[in-house]
Amino acid sequence: MKCYFCDKKLIHGGDHDLEEDYEDYDMVSNFTCPGCESFYLIYIPSKKNETDDNNSAQYPDFGCGG
Repeated sequence: MKCYFCDKKLIHGGDHDLEEDYEDYDMVSNFTCPGCESFYLIYIPSKKNETDDNNSAQYPDFGCGG
């Protein structure tokens, strides 16, 4: 995944499970940019909200080897 601002490859900092307060999301992933030091939080949608296999969320491959 590349930085929106400077197009450098982002560094994956980690994944964190979210508490029950976040009904729509199961996990948050954080990324930093080595070029401009931007910081990204990516919220992964909760699978328990899926209602139809045809409309299920497509999870991106962040290319972080995990």
